[in-house]
Amino acid sequence: MEIETIAAFAAAGVAAVAVPATLLVGRWQLRTGLRAAEATARAGIAQAEATYRAALDGVKAQASATQIQWRRGVQRESYAAFLLATHQVVEVSDRLARDVHAQVVDEASAAVLAAEVRQAEASLRAAMLVVTLEGPDTVAEAAEMITNSAFILAGGCERAVARQLVTRKLDRMTETSGGGTDAVRCGHAQQLRNALAQLGSTIYPVPDYMNPAARTPAVSAAIEVVDAALARLPTGTFTAFERIELLATELSRDPMSTELYALASDDLEEQKMMFVRAARAELDSAGPAA
Repeated sequence: MEIETIAAFAAAGVAAVAVPATLLVGRWQLRTGLRAAEATARAGIAQAEATYRAALDGVKAQASATQIQWRRGVQRESYAAFLLATHQVVEVSDRLARDVHAQVVDEASAAVLAAEVRQAEASLRAAMLVVTLEGPDTVAEAAEMITNSAFILAGGCERAVARQLVTRKLDRMTETSGGGTDAVRCGHAQQLRNALAQLGSTIYPVPDYMNPAARTPAVSAAIEVVDAALARLPTGTFTAFERIELLATELSRDPMSTELYALASDDLEEQKMMFVRAARAELDSAGPAA
């Protein structure tokens, strides 16, 4: 065999061996590239997830802070509205009290002031409900105490006005310049006044005269005389509420001179301070204002 032929066969064998080796090296390189690409992809995904989680946490934190700030604003407004409503009830009650002491109340002015009292009481009641809804319990409990005291003051003033008006009404009925029906009505009114005065002098020594079970026979008899005097007057002369106030004028103390009224008046300012302290503690617990 010629040397050229042998060389050709040898070269072919080397080439045949070189081809699989090249394929094997290429496959290794491909796998290495795939692994690197996969690792890069995993790192990218992990980075993207971390970025997303960080962004999501930031959004949640911002939303939470916004929610807290919004709720704090709602609470602050409800607390302020409650204090304002309380001031309105106290202010109109003070005006009623001044008019009662000055004895300048008439039916027209009493009607106007009574309407203002009812409006102020309704506003206070609504404001207290909002505070109760917003909480917390410490603030709601302080608001309830203030509301009770304010209603006691307003109710005492309203009843004092009612008694003053019904007393003046009875006084006018005892004054007449004519005869006939007016004179008879005047006589019956005078009998009622005398009966009320007798009731007042009878119950004075009785400490618990408001309790029917503790009344003496003399007190019970005096009340029956008042009822009989009222029955002699024409139907509708006094409303049911006026009849109650006529009796209450003698059966109980001035509504603005009772221990309950005095206690409510004395406690109101301290109750306001308790409310303000509780409200501040709640608002401060939400963090500094934005």
